[in-house]
Amino acid sequence: MPKPPKPPVSNTLIKPIPLVININFLVLRDTLYFVDTREYSVVATLPDKPEIGDRVYLNDYAGSFSINNCIIMSKDNIMRQSGNIRIASENASIILIYVDVFLGWMYINQSGWNFPVIIEQPLFNEDGTPWLNEDGTPALREG
Repeated sequence: MPKPPKPPVSNTLIKPIPLVININFLVLRDTLYFVDTREYSVVATLPDKPEIGDRVYLNDYAGSFSINNCIIMSKDNIMRQSGNIRIASENASIILIYVDVFLGWMYINQSGWNFPVIIEQPLFNEDGTPWLNEDGTPALREG
């Protein structure tokens, strides 16, 4: 008697790889980041060319996002808006999924922080480079 076919592999079954990080970083898809902001704010830059269904997992490692924020930057929309997200609530946890060009990155799960999220626009120097704060994070204005 022949064996039944195996079910197709789905990327929803892949477990994300956990990493603890305390410096500005480029986010890799399907990676679980525990972001440590005890010493200073950290900038998490979302993937440059995301594919539909890419997921990002970010968590407050030490409960310090309210003191030193986690800033999520993207060239693509986040929640249908251009700009960055500043998470300033301790013990925050977020899962983002890339939907398409119009919607961009959308929250599929979040906990530990309050809406509305602050969408911020980066400030730029005359030569087009980002204006940085003393701690190396991008200078932002609320949009």
